[in-house]
Amino acid sequence: MEVGRQGKSLSKKEALERLELLCSKREVCISQVEEKLYRWNVDPSERPSIVEFLVGNRYVDDKRFAVAFARDKFRFSKWGPHKIKVHLQAKRIDAEYVAEALQEVELDELPSAVVRELQRKSETVKAKNSYELKMKLVAVGLRKGFAYDLVSRAVDQILEK
Repeated sequence: MEVGRQGKSLSKKEALERLELLCSKREVCISQVEEKLYRWNVDPSERPSIVEFLVGNRYVDDKRFAVAFARDKFRFSKWGPHKIKVHLQAKRIDAEYVAEALQEVELDELPSAVVRELQRKSETVKAKNSYELKMKLVAVGLRKGFAYDLVSRAVDQILEK
């Protein structure tokens, strides 16, 4: 049997019960389920059938996960489309689902969201001059996953005030 991080192995039944409970509380993607199965030392030959059961009974749905992830990260964490896309790809979400999830992000709200986020940040950033402030705000905007041209316009708008 493959050895995970913990010493004790969970049986198929125990793992399935834990995953059903977890998946009924929040959205989970297939790669997260596979990671849990690995960490719990579930027999590698049992893992595909567990994943199949969870997907078949709609406990796990990568498309639903991607949409919820994108919506929540945009609304609550103030992430931009690029950062959301990268994180979904890291979770091995199908490119088609990633594209659909990004359409859920309120693209018409994007410019005002960038301005709001960078305006809030500009109040706490320490800079010696306006050039340094601009560079720091651009860096923050890019790290948040927004496009350079959008960030640049937002920073210019903030600095004009």
